[in-house]
Amino acid sequence: MLWSLFIVILLSFSFRIVQSVIGLIYKQHLRFSVYYWGIMVIIASLLIKNTYIYSFPKNLSTVLPLFFIILIVNCLIARSSGYSPAGRFDRFNFVIIFPVLEEIAFRGLALPVLTRHHSLGQIHHTPVIELSFAVVITAARCLQSPICNIIS
Repeated sequence: MLWSLFIVILLSFSFRIVQSVIGLIYKQHLRFSVYYWGIMVIIASLLIKNTYIYSFPKNLSTVLPLFFIILIVNCLIARSSGYSPAGRFDRFNFVIIFPVLEEIAFRGLALPVLTRHHSLGQIHHTPVIELSFAVVITAARCLQSPICNIIS
């Protein structure tokens, strides 16, 4: 279990680690660090495919309206958030790219690692929702990000 917690902590700080390394090596590429991090997250999700949780919705037409509502809300939040993304490029990364990659990292990679351990078992179970400590740990990263509070 200690190894699993180490992996989850590493995933939690992986963006900042990648951003720091890119800042040291290629300062002119610092602006694109979210894409380098995204490539690493996607490669990791492909390598660990047997435990990957995500799949596309079976009925995409029911999810699409909610997606567009969240997209519009995120665009509005981007203007007044503490992150202050400047320009279309930064706003696009803030509204679309980073939240999607963050969900892949936490719900797709960290959650399967944590759900292997029975000590992080169920807190609450109903026919509608099943809540475990693993879900709470992967959702806790949203407390620091106003955009994630709407997405999660």
